[in-house]
Amino acid sequence: EDLAVLRGRRESVEERIKLLEEQEATREGVSPGVRQILSEASENSYPGIVGLVADNISVDMRFAALIDAALGSAAQGLIVERSGDFANLTNELDLQGRVELHPLDWLQTPRLRSRALDKDSRLFGRADQLIECTDQVKPLIEQLLGSTYILDADVAELLVLRVRHPDVTLISREGDVVSPEGTISLSSRQAAPGLVSRRSELNTLRETLVRLEERISSSDHEVGQLRENVVQQEVVVRQIAGALEQLREQLSDQR
Repeated sequence: EDLAVLRGRRESVEERIKLLEEQEATREGVSPGVRQILSEASENSYPGIVGLVADNISVDMRFAALIDAALGSAAQGLIVERSGDFANLTNELDLQGRVELHPLDWLQTPRLRSRALDKDSRLFGRADQLIECTDQVKPLIEQLLGSTYILDADVAELLVLRVRHPDVTLISREGDVVSPEGTISLSSRQAAPGLVSRRSELNTLRETLVRLEERISSSDHEVGQLRENVVQQEVVVRQIAGALEQLREQLSDQR
């Protein structure tokens, strides 16, 4: 691939990474109350905070938007080690908005995960199985998404499935959500990417940038070698030209 094209792609990727990193740094898309507590936590006021749910999971870019849909507001929920440490939070802080907490000390008993649709041919996966996370937060992810199925189906097909599986959450290929309570949440292509999608894109772009740097470095090396070969060939050409000139002079003298 042309070196100029690779450098152009690198520049585009770097610009996109910069934008996403700025959004991450300013916590764009995170509620004011959650941002407030994270700010307090950075000053060691609340050491028991593990972080946002979205910050503690890794998802393949193909499924990131669907996991955003599955988590909903829980994506910006705060994972905390102990519930008791935050019992008086509303008294200590004048919270600027509602905050959803997920105490890990309430998750000691393994949760029975649903297997209702494990053999459905349209299944992309049960949502918790499409996520990578640490052992510390895995029980929470299983609790949040252990009964959520993501399928290669539209919302009309999900409504049919719900008749036979009323106790699970169903996600369509477009990100529509059908909940056990009977709520239908339709997706919007105009909506801004969610927190999980943004982080997944950022991770993917960083990996892409590494590969581009490797290809550019390799191409630079090849170009350098070609230039060196050209210089060497030019030297050889000059030597041959000099030798030919000497032969002409010798022939002229003999005549």
